[in-house]
Amino acid sequence: MRSITLFHSFILFLTLGHAAPSSPLDIDERALTLDIDFSALLPINKNFTQLTISDAFYGTREVSYFLTSTGKAVIDGDVLYGNEDELLSHRPGNNPLIPRAFSAVNKKWPGAKIKYKYASNDAENKLKSIINDAIKRWKDGAAWLTFERITPNNNDAKNGVLTISATDCDGCNAHIGYQNSHRRMNLQRGCSTGGGHCGVNEAVHEFGHVLGLYHEHQRPDRETTVKYQCASLEPACTNMPSGKTCCSTNLPSPCCKSRSNFAIINNGDASGAYDVGSVMQYRSNAFAKSGKKTLVPAKSGVVVPASNPGVPSKGDFERLCKIYNEQCDKAKTCRQNGCPVSCPNIRPCASQRMCTGAPEPPFCCFAAVENALCQQRKRKCQSLGC
Repeated sequence: MRSITLFHSFILFLTLGHAAPSSPLDIDERALTLDIDFSALLPINKNFTQLTISDAFYGTREVSYFLTSTGKAVIDGDVLYGNEDELLSHRPGNNPLIPRAFSAVNKKWPGAKIKYKYASNDAENKLKSIINDAIKRWKDGAAWLTFERITPNNNDAKNGVLTISATDCDGCNAHIGYQNSHRRMNLQRGCSTGGGHCGVNEAVHEFGHVLGLYHEHQRPDRETTVKYQCASLEPACTNMPSGKTCCSTNLPSPCCKSRSNFAIINNGDASGAYDVGSVMQYRSNAFAKSGKKTLVPAKSGVVVPASNPGVPSKGDFERLCKIYNEQCDKAKTCRQNGCPVSCPNIRPCASQRMCTGAPEPPFCCFAAVENALCQQRKRKCQSLGC
């Protein structure tokens, strides 16, 4: 039997074209039989480089990246960063911190309209049904989103337009959010040297990035809900020192490069409850050694899924509604009702004599009434889901 383990090729979404569409992480039975990682997201023939960067969004952190056939650097498994020279320019001690395409949290598409085109007629033929299905899954819970197809098909860089390609052996990846520059998504349909292809579930995940969502497991509050087990991480190398794990430092290259995919992003918007059911969340055994788990519950009642759903969760749509609050119907309703409401506790006056006969009684005279009214408004906001 042959085992393909180089970087474990982004085990986040393990789906073959004919596999059941219920989950992007269902493992094809052939992978179990042949002991082969049929991962779809990262091609196994790429070289990965480890680097420390410091930019306006990530701050200072370690990343592991590979280059696509067009010279684009991909970090965190499936996030397009930009050209390699741009990534290298953010090494500590180089240029000052420069705001980038995905360095700002709310780089939202104007009017919640995503303009997209295919890189070629071939890409359209391969991906049209996948893209249409992925778009439908997002619109089913966010009807206010608009996806505008731009023609003709071409690979030209067009500002403010997402170009969707199907370049084999380049993995499944996308830029995060909008900027008035060239945006890109790639969904490979296979690779002659091994690896799977990007199906509908992978496209749903990548559209999450395009819309402005980050990986859920990189939230700064992750450890309060799920715990990252670095010792369970697969080193994916043949020169791992005896007795060492991926928790160790100063490991030889290329050991444990996938650990940077679990790096915490401190500058992102982490409001709202952690969502283990998000389409942006890693599965429990992502990049793990056989039989191990890299993400485990941090408290009772939490179940880290063994596979991710193929449709966005309620939490995913809530986050989108916050980003696109001007278009989201729920956000509009909340604003119209003065939601959300914060109720400070108004203390009554120290003496009721202050409230008797005064032409303009102080506010403390109405403490009981105002507190009750605020709680009533708060309950209404909660009933609206605000």
